[in-house]
Amino acid sequence: LARWGVSETSPLEAQLAGRGKDQARVTALLSTRRSELENLRIALARRESSLLEFGEVLPVEEIEGTPRLWNAQLSELQTQLLELGAVNPLAPQQFALENAAFVVLHTELEDARLADLELRNALSDLERDLQSALRQAFERVSLEFARYSHELLGGSGELQVLLDQGHLVGLALNVQPAGKRTKALNLLSTGERTLVALAFLFALSSAPLEAEGLPIAVLDEVDAPLDEANIRRFTHFLKLQAAKGTQFILVTHQKATMEVADALWGVTSRGGVSKVFSIRSSEVLGG
Repeated sequence: LARWGVSETSPLEAQLAGRGKDQARVTALLSTRRSELENLRIALARRESSLLEFGEVLPVEEIEGTPRLWNAQLSELQTQLLELGAVNPLAPQQFALENAAFVVLHTELEDARLADLELRNALSDLERDLQSALRQAFERVSLEFARYSHELLGGSGELQVLLDQGHLVGLALNVQPAGKRTKALNLLSTGERTLVALAFLFALSSAPLEAEGLPIAVLDEVDAPLDEANIRRFTHFLKLQAAKGTQFILVTHQKATMEVADALWGVTSRGGVSKVFSIRSSEVLGG
């Protein structure tokens, strides 16, 4: 039978041989399952050991996940532990020192804030007082300028405040001489502009209303551009201010101005020799 290729195994033997193969396969599978169970037990033991190191105990039935996940979590915890670094036994003392320094700095900061608040309040009060004083000064100067403009030009004059975003940036002089309609300074004559400048100068130099005017004033050739009519207004202004107590020292070549002076000092030259002389009006009138 073997020669002709016919198996000598009986059907019973073949059946037994098949059962033997199935048993071997089951045995191998059971061995594999036992190996996996043992690995799982080892992983659980490692997990419990790591949790005990961190002071945490969990029942086995509450632990979820796979060994790969547990290893990843364990690696993360170890990394965090390494990042914390070594334990510093002097940390409490260092914290006490740093906290004391912090308290000092915090106190200084509060003092600085209070000082800043006080300075801001003081600046606010100063700004309010300054604005009040500036307003009073402007009203006084504007009133005096109107009066001096009338005495010097026979017309009217006023001051106009120039503002930029609510702040004072300058003053504009609006003057209308007697007999004229214009108020623009560039349309006035040279003599009239000179009188306007004198009016503004004396208005700025004027004392408060309860006091007298300037004690002394020095004018150098201010009457040079004035014509006859303006000379009369100018000399009249000098008499009015002199009656209020102001003493004038005038440098002039105008005879009309010399006529209102109480005393004259001059320099004359004769034969190449300069000579200083003085004349008082009382001596002229008396002699």
